[in-house]
Amino acid sequence: MSSEEALRERNQELEREIAKRQQAEEDLRQMQGFLASLLEHAPLSIYVTSADGRLRLVNRAWEEFQGVSREKAIGLQLEQIYPAAVARQYLEMNERVVDGAAPVIVEEIGDAPDGRHYFHTVKFPLQDASGEIEAVGGVSIDITERKQVEEALRKRNLDLEVFNRAARAFSSTLDVDQVLAIVLEEIRDALNVAACSVWLIDPDGGDLVCRQATGPERDMVRGWRLAPDKGIVGWVARHGESVVVPDTRADERHVTTVDQEIGFELRSILSVPLRATQGVMGAIQVLDTQIGRFTAADLALVEPLAATAAVAIENARLYEEANRLIAKLREALANIKTLKGLIPICASCKKIRTDEGFWQQVEVYIRDHSEVEFSHGLCPDCLKKLYPEFARDE
Repeated sequence: MSSEEALRERNQELEREIAKRQQAEEDLRQMQGFLASLLEHAPLSIYVTSADGRLRLVNRAWEEFQGVSREKAIGLQLEQIYPAAVARQYLEMNERVVDGAAPVIVEEIGDAPDGRHYFHTVKFPLQDASGEIEAVGGVSIDITERKQVEEALRKRNLDLEVFNRAARAFSSTLDVDQVLAIVLEEIRDALNVAACSVWLIDPDGGDLVCRQATGPERDMVRGWRLAPDKGIVGWVARHGESVVVPDTRADERHVTTVDQEIGFELRSILSVPLRATQGVMGAIQVLDTQIGRFTAADLALVEPLAATAAVAIENARLYEEANRLIAKLREALANIKTLKGLIPICASCKKIRTDEGFWQQVEVYIRDHSEVEFSHGLCPDCLKKLYPEFARDE
């Protein structure tokens, strides 16, 4: 091969090599573009923190959640972006990644203007060309919606457990006080509150009477009476509407003498009417010492419990009334054999006329109309008259 041909072949090899490198550079630029687009448009927060705790990279999702632009965030220490306790938690997690030279997976909580968010976070080591860990990368997926669904499901299951236990308990007894104690304990355990009480309307005077209570001063509260126009419980029983009071100091219906008597201030009240077939029979009150303690979810739990309790209370009352009627009937049956009223008797022979118009001997009539049996003998006067020889002289 001549030198000219060798040179031409060499030039062709160089051209092919240059084309390969140009294609490789183009592929690299495209890949970098893809990665930049992925980083920018991924619906999850991606970030890189250097070993000394400075932010080196963030994406758009991180900016949007944190409310800080990358121009301001890059180069800042974590303590300059997050509250001290949160920054310390993140730094400790980074140390775990570096020390273990392996990814760490955790669930994190972050607060945003629209409320609290939950994240599934993976942090992993990033190595330089020599294999040394120079930074920690992180990917955080917002799982707030999933957590909310899980919490709603957990709350629903808890409510169903409460309803099932209450239903079983209600069906196991017809004693009014036991029914009330059961429903109050279920509510107090489910909501973890300071106290609960049941107030029933006195059918005689119309006052509200605390029939059952739970909490520190339950023995003191039982038996208390309130006029029907007094207190939040009176309003609920009178109007038949549920009420959630976030702060009793701001509600003029609250009776402050109750707080004074029990020795501590009740700041939140949830009150639900007890509706029976004949109307409202009273109300359930759930009380706590914290402001804004009760939510719509708490009301959604107590209202169906109150409806079930009202039916159980009404059944228990009907059972008590039935027992009273049975006792009266038994007493009446016991008195059926007792002779009462006017009895027509012959003035001469002393026979008694029956309701059918027949005349009977006194002892026969009394025996038939009572539980009395007669034994016969002679009084001293009749003995002397009939058998003078056997009569003794007095």
